[in-house]
Amino acid sequence: MGRPDLRRVRPGATASLIVFLQDPTKDFVLSIIEVVIVGGKLYRHAGLERALGEWERHFRNPLFDLISTRVARSTLDKVVLRHY
Repeated sequence: MGRPDLRRVRPGATASLIVFLQDPTKDFVLSIIEVVIVGGKLYRHAGLERALGEWERHFRNPLFDLISTRVARSTLDKVVLRHY
């Protein structure tokens, strides 16, 4: 692959890893994820569940939906007007 840091688990290596309790190709649900390693940081199941709950509380909010929709529309309008 031309990158010596791939397929290595050691400090400084590029590594992303998901550890499943069961075969995810049979029945994938979040509860079977035990550990995720991204950018050298280890995230355990309990921490992932907490983060998901926080994300849902933050982003599944009518006020957030209204604001983000208006910002997206305004940005798209500016981009489209710039090209025409």
